Amino acid sequence: MHEDDFVNDEKEQIEEGDGPPTIDPYEVLGLETEATADDVKKAYRKLALKHHPGMCFLLSRTAHH
Repeated sequence: MHEDDFVNDEKEQIEEGDGPPTIDPYEVLGLETEATADDVKKAYRKLALKHHPGMCFLLSRTAHH
């Protein structure tokens, strides 16, 4: 049988610290886990506007006047 250098056949143990961090979307949006779909939608849109580059520019510009 032909060995492929790009295939890793070894079984390795994956520990809890390995891999990407987990992010709780409800925490990011500032919501409880019992939030409705409409609550999630509203909170997402509010954060999207808050962090949108164009909106940040407009909000900072109007704050100075």
